[in-house]
Amino acid sequence: MSKSMQERLQAFQVAKASMRALARMIEADKVTPRMEMYKEIGKDFDVTHHAIRSRYMKWVALGDEALMPKPSGRKKGDGKRITDEEEEIIKTIIIDKTPAQIKMPFALWSCKSVRDLILQECGVTYQISAVGKYLKRWGFTVQKPTIKKHGQQPKAVQKWLAEEYPAIVKQAAEEGGMIWWGDETAVQNDQNQLRGYSLKGKTPVAPGPSKKLHLHMVSAVNNQGLVHFKIYKDAVNVERFTDFMESMIKDAEGRKIFLVVDNLPVHHANILKPWREMNIDLLELKFLPSYSPELNPDEYLNRDMKSRLANKPVTSCAKELERRVGDYMGELSNNEDLVASFFEHGVVKYAATA
Repeated sequence: MSKSMQERLQAFQVAKASMRALARMIEADKVTPRMEMYKEIGKDFDVTHHAIRSRYMKWVALGDEALMPKPSGRKKGDGKRITDEEEEIIKTIIIDKTPAQIKMPFALWSCKSVRDLILQECGVTYQISAVGKYLKRWGFTVQKPTIKKHGQQPKAVQKWLAEEYPAIVKQAAEEGGMIWWGDETAVQNDQNQLRGYSLKGKTPVAPGPSKKLHLHMVSAVNNQGLVHFKIYKDAVNVERFTDFMESMIKDAEGRKIFLVVDNLPVHHANILKPWREMNIDLLELKFLPSYSPELNPDEYLNRDMKSRLANKPVTSCAKELERRVGDYMGELSNNEDLVASFFEHGVVKYAATA
């Protein structure tokens, strides 16, 4: 006998005992109000008097059969319109492919696109809400995607992760060097990321800048929680990038730097090559695969900084904008845990333990 059946029989015996006790009480006492009897029996059997009354009415009408609890819930698989095998097919497609790869007109998997996938693969139509329940049961959650740049080569990324970066780690260990991750960013006094609460239907209003301002910054981080940066008023060119690298060399005090950067033309410029060759023992550039900013932990520094600056009052003063950037970077320089956290995002965890 199954456990659930045993539990139902046990509940049946208790319910029957409560009705026998109530019937004896009613037969022996013609004066006490019936509701008082329900309450007394309810206390004895640890149920509410409302439950005793309802149970009694059903018992009088239908006998002991009315006291047998019905099976709770429904059996696994009841109501399913696709088989277990079809479920596995759908899950595998969602995990391994994007909608575009199977020629569906969607960027990502959503309830609507999965509904269409089930119709396409299984010939079964579901309501959107039912598809959402399936996805939840399968362990899928709604997530913000990592944006893969157009032109990225998956094989190059795989080679970087499997071969090129491990080789850099090995070289750095052999030469007693440190691996840093560098990036350039422009900081503006716009409010594209500004968000704030307001009454429903009433869009908040924020003052815009009287003139556009731009600052440029080169920064680098390592997985030990260290950060290095320089702020420039003009766009980063070979001269300014060289200035940044020389400042890193100075702070390294003789320890070799392996600086991982993207493929910005400045980094590959021919006029930079003599400097690179002359300083190869102090700083060596290493290059990420093309169109792969998500592999650079320093990208998360830029995102964090811009997110924080976006919530400050708008300024049209260049010195104030520079001060805000400098304040953030100064605080970051004293917060090794925050810098190290940039390496904990899923796609850059590979760089966290080098």
